[in-house]
Amino acid sequence: MFSKTAGTLLKSQSSFSIISAFEKMKWVFLFLNLIHLVLESILFTLSIESVGRLIISTLLMLIAFSYQYRWCFNTSRKVLTQFHGFKLGNIAFYTISQREFDYANIKNIELKEVHNAKKVILHLKDAQHTQPSKQASISLKVKSSKIPSVVQQLRTNLLSQGINVIGQFGSENSKEWPSFGSVALDQDTVKAFIGINLFNSPVKRQFPVTLFMLPLPSQYFHRVWIPSYISSMIALFIVYSSQNFIAAIVVGLFGAGVSAVRRKLICDKYYTFGASPITEIVISDEYLDIPAVYFENKQAKQIKKTDIQSIDIEWNWYKSNSRA
Repeated sequence: MFSKTAGTLLKSQSSFSIISAFEKMKWVFLFLNLIHLVLESILFTLSIESVGRLIISTLLMLIAFSYQYRWCFNTSRKVLTQFHGFKLGNIAFYTISQREFDYANIKNIELKEVHNAKKVILHLKDAQHTQPSKQASISLKVKSSKIPSVVQQLRTNLLSQGINVIGQFGSENSKEWPSFGSVALDQDTVKAFIGINLFNSPVKRQFPVTLFMLPLPSQYFHRVWIPSYISSMIALFIVYSSQNFIAAIVVGLFGAGVSAVRRKLICDKYYTFGASPITEIVISDEYLDIPAVYFENKQAKQIKKTDIQSIDIEWNWYKSNSRA
C-alpha cells in the first residue's frame, strides 16, 4: 500500500521516498519508447529483425524504468538511504552511488529555492575531531500548483520521524534572478549559470579515488575490449547483410557498454586488496596521505607537505610499463 504526491513523494507503510527531478526525466524516454513499441507491434512481421527490435525496445524500457535517483527514509531502521542506480523492487542490479545516514546523525533538512530550482538539503551533525560534513542535496521538479501539498507532505512525514525541517520554497532565504541589472557573483550564481561547481566551501580535504578511472597494465587492454571487438564485427555483418544501420549502432553501443562494465569489474578486482582498502586521498595540516592503489608495491604513503616540490598529474587508462 503506497501513495504518491505529484510524482515526487512516494510513501509506503515502512518508508518514505523523495524522487529527484533527474529521475523523473526517465518518463519522457519511456513514453517515447512506448509509442515506438506500439507502432512496432502494429507493423509487426514475423522475422528475426522484427523480433530483435521488439526485444531491444522492451529491454530499454525495462532498464529506463528501473533507474532511480532518490532519497529513501526507512521508518523501521531509522536510516536515510541516498540511492542512485538501477533497481527493480528491492533488488539493485547496478549501483552508481549509495550512502546511508542514521537519523541520529541528521541535524535537519532544509527546503530552499535557488534560481527557481527546488532543493532539499541534508545537514548532518558535526562530530568532534572531524571535518564539517559536505552538504548533500536533491533537486525536485514540482508544478507551482502542487508546491503547497508537496511541502506539507514533506514536513508531515519527516517531522513524524523526528527529523527537523527548516526553510521554505520561495521564501526569503532563496535567491532569485533580478529582472534587470547585474547578478551578485557567488557560489549559487556561478553554479546556476554554467552548471558546474567551481567553489568548495569548506575546503575539501578528502578526495575519493574512482577505481574505474585508474590505469590498468597494458596486458588487460584486449581483455577489456573483447566485447567491443565482437559487437563491432556483428555490427559490420548486420550493415553488410541488411543495411540496417540502427540495429548495427545498437549492437555497437551494447558492446561498448559491456566493455565498460568489464573494465569496472577488472579494476575492482585488480585494485582491491586487504580487508578494507583505503581509496581516498587525505590532506591534513602537515601530510598528504596517498592510498595504496597508486603504487605498485600496494603500500600507502604519507608524505610531508614540506617535501613536495610539485605535483604532476598524468591520466591514462593503460600503463605502457611498470613504472609507478
